[in-house]
Amino acid sequence: MNLPSALKVIQQAEGSYKKRKTALQRTGQYLLEILDFGCDFSYGLVICPFIRFPKAYANLIGFAEKSGNLESCLSYLKEKYERNQRNREQLAEASVYPLFVIVLAVILVFLLFVFGEKILGSEVITEGVRENLFSGSLSAFGILVIFCFFAIWMIQRLFRNNNLYEAFLAAGFLTKSGMCMADAVGFAAEILGPETKEGLLFEEAREKLSWGISLKDSFVRKDDGSDKRLNSQMNKAFCYVEFSGGNEAFEKVAAWIDSRDSVFRKYFFKLIEPAFILGTGVFLMVFLLNLVMPFLNGNLPGF
Repeated sequence: MNLPSALKVIQQAEGSYKKRKTALQRTGQYLLEILDFGCDFSYGLVICPFIRFPKAYANLIGFAEKSGNLESCLSYLKEKYERNQRNREQLAEASVYPLFVIVLAVILVFLLFVFGEKILGSEVITEGVRENLFSGSLSAFGILVIFCFFAIWMIQRLFRNNNLYEAFLAAGFLTKSGMCMADAVGFAAEILGPETKEGLLFEEAREKLSWGISLKDSFVRKDDGSDKRLNSQMNKAFCYVEFSGGNEAFEKVAAWIDSRDSVFRKYFFKLIEPAFILGTGVFLMVFLLNLVMPFLNGNLPGF
């Protein structure tokens, strides 16, 4: 199937039962019109008003059009978004059990706070108990919020897309497609962002490669103390590439980064359930201690 035929399929992807066209259908129709006017497909992606395509990917499509590798380029982008989808699914999978435990604990506390007098009786839920119950609820929920904030930050950090991996993978794809190494590294710098440490590293490597410096020496720089961790990663990665040999250096580095991240995620999956059970236990302990304290202090009649 050629490109116009594929766009026609996208144009009708949602079927005719919907009266209003979706952004996907409008985009397919718009890109078809762009091609009919004799403009490039990549230009249509840049100016498309219905879906905002990243500039870096439009540039990648433009290179693929000139080199005749449009099909492989679209397959590469498809695989990239499939990886993004898998990361989101892993993030959701890691969050289901903890969220269930936390929501259940919150519901039980809410029911006890609102209907405690009916459940336990007015002789048990006195004014002193209710005050301690309220203060305990605030303390417990404060601890729970802090714990959840830290846990969500950790989950997002571990399951977000690794831009360094994506940059090396893109550079590997571009060099295999015929782009010179310096330009491929420059494109990878756009993916990372010129304001990031990794982006600056790739931009420096692009300049060195354009001067004729070797690949390993272009990426490995002297450790000036600015970012020891990143320098160490690059030294290890290109050391492996140097010993393994071959021309697929960027893809080998990307595979090494991916395998290292997979190990971290594997151990995190094993720790996430007990960690959230511990956090929920602390939440319930703080709440119940404030509930039981009046009994221990003799505030209730008969004690």
